[in-house]
Amino acid sequence: MYPSFIATVLATAMLVVLPAKADTHLKVAHEMLDAMGAKRLTNDSLEMVLDLQVSANPEMAPYRETLKAFYFKYAGWDSVKEEYAALYQETFTEAELRQLTRFYRTEVGQKILRLQPQLMEEAMRIGERRLDENLQELQQRVREREQQLSRSH
Repeated sequence: MYPSFIATVLATAMLVVLPAKADTHLKVAHEMLDAMGAKRLTNDSLEMVLDLQVSANPEMAPYRETLKAFYFKYAGWDSVKEEYAALYQETFTEAELRQLTRFYRTEVGQKILRLQPQLMEEAMRIGERRLDENLQELQQRVREREQQLSRSH
């Protein structure tokens, strides 16, 4: 009888402690997202996507605000923050999230957050330039593949 009592007490204690631990972990994930400016990054990214779409398809310009309302309704920060926090909670330990939070609150952490959009844009330009420089190779490969496919039919 005594061992089953201890097992019951331990099981009950775990039921109380585990949700509290999970709540703390999730809270720390939210704190890290706040420290990294995830709200601004998420919403700025949506604005950038909209700008790219409108510049690629100018006929969409009159619908920009309609698109924006839709995007922000389903992919804006207020819509995704809980899922983002859960994702970070699943991906990082509570201790790792605390380390990331401390980092993002440093001068260097703030610098990477401030410069990351520019760095990503430049990285995309580098990739685009490298692909453009080698477009003839792709065209040749496509022609060769077309010939292979036509022979096999």
